[in-house]
Amino acid sequence: MLALMKSEWERMWGRRKTKYTLLVFVFLLLFECLFLWRMTGRMSFYDPNHAVHLNSLNTAPFLLRELALYLHFVLIPMLVVDSFNAENTSGALRMVLLRPIAYTRLVMAKWLVLALLLLGLVLSMLMVGTLFAKLAMPYAETVTFLNTGTYTAAGAFVFSIRFYSIAYLVLLAVLGVGCFVSTVLPHPVLSYSAIVGFLIGSLYVSSSFIFFLSPSDTIFQLIGGVQGPAMYWIALACAIMGCVMTLWIWRHRDWTN
Repeated sequence: MLALMKSEWERMWGRRKTKYTLLVFVFLLLFECLFLWRMTGRMSFYDPNHAVHLNSLNTAPFLLRELALYLHFVLIPMLVVDSFNAENTSGALRMVLLRPIAYTRLVMAKWLVLALLLLGLVLSMLMVGTLFAKLAMPYAETVTFLNTGTYTAAGAFVFSIRFYSIAYLVLLAVLGVGCFVSTVLPHPVLSYSAIVGFLIGSLYVSSSFIFFLSPSDTIFQLIGGVQGPAMYWIALACAIMGCVMTLWIWRHRDWTN
């Protein structure tokens, strides 16, 4: 499995689109820090009805607000389509399947590599946000978040860890949706469009899917007890069912034809 993951990792980094999309992510992360520091008067908001003054303890979670849109609608769909669709349609996947590799292991290797990459991005947002808050934002000894009690520096950091842990679950849900759609549809452009269309269109099915479009607001409300835990189960179901259905299709499809 480790050898398969290493091979998938090398193929992923061998694509120019991977490098470009991650470079754009780094640029947007740094720009978001500048935006919160210089262009908003060190203000942000939990949702349209609740503004907040940013300080050294509460800034880190707010990096996710704008970056999530790029992750959900650009970076993850492009990486997933390249891994699960473009390799097949271009014929590159046949070179991998020449070896006696179990489809289960190959799919899991692809999924785990993408999941680890997303984990790295989440950790980078947490670390950059925490360091940026300490260096650039007004000092604060205690802080409160939406509908929460008062936190010291340690409590605020634990809150940020919890916040980004939930954000990671949402990213895995998007990954699960993307894997399934990319496996079902026959063309990379069509797959990419369908993933974006699913994420947006799901809101018309139920308002519970709002976390695909506005994860930051939803997570603040979830941790603050403003809404129930339904988002946990929906996101977990999307992540698990997407992976399971993708694996089922790979095991029953004739890849040699």
